[in-house]
Amino acid sequence: MIASANLSGSGDSEVSGAWPLLGQGTANSAEKTPLRLIASIVALARSVREHLSDPQSSHRQIAVGFLSVSFFVFIGKFAGAAKEMVVAWRYGVGETIDAYVFVFNMVNWPIAVWFNVMSTVLIPLFVRLRAEDAVGLRVFRAELYGVTALAGAALAALVGALLSWTPFLAEASGLAPGATRIAHEIVWPLALCIPLALPISVLACETMAQRRHGNTLLEGVPALTLCFAVLLMGAWPAAALSYGTLAGFCAQFGIMLWYLSCFDSIPRLRIGFSAFAWRPFRGVIATIVVAQIVNTLAAVIDPFWGARLGEGVIAAMSYANRMLALLVGMGALAIGRAMLPVLSGLECGDGPQRYRLSRLWASGLFALGAVCAAVIWISAPLLVRLVFERGAFIAADTARVTEFLRWGLLQLPFYFGSLVWASQLNAARAYQLLFFGALGNLCVKVGGNEVASRLIGADGLYLATACMYCFSFIFYWFGARRMTER
Repeated sequence: MIASANLSGSGDSEVSGAWPLLGQGTANSAEKTPLRLIASIVALARSVREHLSDPQSSHRQIAVGFLSVSFFVFIGKFAGAAKEMVVAWRYGVGETIDAYVFVFNMVNWPIAVWFNVMSTVLIPLFVRLRAEDAVGLRVFRAELYGVTALAGAALAALVGALLSWTPFLAEASGLAPGATRIAHEIVWPLALCIPLALPISVLACETMAQRRHGNTLLEGVPALTLCFAVLLMGAWPAAALSYGTLAGFCAQFGIMLWYLSCFDSIPRLRIGFSAFAWRPFRGVIATIVVAQIVNTLAAVIDPFWGARLGEGVIAAMSYANRMLALLVGMGALAIGRAMLPVLSGLECGDGPQRYRLSRLWASGLFALGAVCAAVIWISAPLLVRLVFERGAFIAADTARVTEFLRWGLLQLPFYFGSLVWASQLNAARAYQLLFFGALGNLCVKVGGNEVASRLIGADGLYLATACMYCFSFIFYWFGARRMTER
């Protein structure tokens, strides 16, 4: 794939002429192969240098955004790692963490759906409105924040009531009795995170649409706040985890408001749908909401299987997922947030350019994911031991988390590559393709969970995730290529 992709969206003769030289070695010209290889590398290096020195180059914009977001994600995930180290030291693997992870995942599901919907629709929309209708954008922003405030209050009440319902926690969740009791205590503090997280998502979309990525750094604020809460209130685990999480979202919301005010105005809340921008928004919102609900269900269902596979499985998976999140988060946030604004800024008729751009980055990031997976697989036991093994977290827990982490690494190459193709489809507003891809992901994940968990236990949940992202990579790739060929 890399060999057939230009480094320039419009086609660089140097690069497109250099790559074929790599495959032209024959018996009659074998002695010239080293010279041709050197010429290819020199031509490629010259083209890369030209792109990096050109502020208008799409590749330069993506690369700069990728590096800056990766740096901010690393800082934010480092804060998350510090929090996990403190939580593991204080509580280990047990019913307290099982209860917290289960309730937090349930609360975080509507938050994740909201953020994915908003980033899918709002970033391209904000980019277009800033260029075409600045006055309409101001009205739309005011109404959007008003609708977000109402949605946050309604979702918090709905989720809190559902999770407080005893039959759901006692029977449907599969939690042990002790974990169920703890879950009841932390439901409402965690549900109150929703009215804060929804406007945070919209604020983040605004900053990303302007190619400012400081919001990524601020995503580490809740983790740091929770870390301090556990240190200060460790004797009361339910209160420390739930109220620490709520305090973290409060802090992030306040700082995000200040950050946006540094380069843009903060709109006054307004309830209504009078802005013209709601028309294209309403035209696609139903498809995208259903697609994101289906897509995020794949992450929510694992705790239901994990709770039935034994006590401590959810907690051990949580620790493994936190380590995976450093890599997955850096890839997901950096790729999506760097590429989508650039691809959205290309003209509507630039489908072939989008495809060439995406193909090159998908190939490179797939290879990067494979290399990262191999390196982390080898060093997994040492990493888990260094990060978690202290206090209540013992050697047996290290072995369990290491096994989960290694299985989870299988998803990385496919996940990184699929994010690039999903960004291209988002920019092209191919929302039906995204919907069917999400539906296929859920089918693969549910089927894989059921079959693999019966065959190899909890490890099968990670194998099913890898199969899901493999399907996603192939489906979105072929969908993007079909769109370009039309």
